[in-house]
Amino acid sequence: LTDEELLQMIPEKIRSHYPTGIGIDSLLIMIEKERLHINPARESNAQDSVTAELRRRPLKDIVQDESVSDEMWLRFLRLENTQDENTRKVGLKLRKLLANEAYFVSYAFKNLPLMMLLAIPIFALLLKVLYIRHGRYYIEHVIHALHIHSFGYLLYSLATILTYTLDTDLLFIFLGFLCVTLYAYWSFRRVYRQGRFKTLIKFFFIGMVYFNLLMLLLIGELYFSVILF
Repeated sequence: LTDEELLQMIPEKIRSHYPTGIGIDSLLIMIEKERLHINPARESNAQDSVTAELRRRPLKDIVQDESVSDEMWLRFLRLENTQDENTRKVGLKLRKLLANEAYFVSYAFKNLPLMMLLAIPIFALLLKVLYIRHGRYYIEHVIHALHIHSFGYLLYSLATILTYTLDTDLLFIFLGFLCVTLYAYWSFRRVYRQGRFKTLIKFFFIGMVYFNLLMLLLIGELYFSVILF
């Protein structure tokens, strides 16, 4: 059928409301826009139908489906009516993270060395506070902290390689943690030359404080990784 024949198929009563001489495509677009304007409930029902269809699909398929627009995704999250631009950005950022999950994990791991680099001076500061009466310079504690962390990085790296190579769950990780703990305690005794019990008390105190600081640093690292991703 030609465009002229298609135009003749539309009732004259409808065509008379629109400018003469326009093509069939333009006329159909104008009719559809007016239909949606007159009956927005029908458009809403159509969107609800699409959203309901999305909810039946796996989440991974939705975030990677290019045919799913940002507005459809926000509607899926029930954020389509929010006026807060930051909330909308968070919703869209969530889609990006889920669609590139493996890449984000790799990106976050790349930032871990920087986090640990910040952790070493903090660990040395804890040593300086606990052993302030020893009269050692702060840089001496930094060197001690570097030795402990270097040993830990080496052992944990080997443990991780063995774990994935031999498929032994967390056995080598646990052995690595045990060795690093014993080495750190031994280094405390050797460097600061205090009694076993006194060293043990300080060692556990530093361990608890340092662990909590590492958790805060890790949360901060993940936060900035999400922001910069």
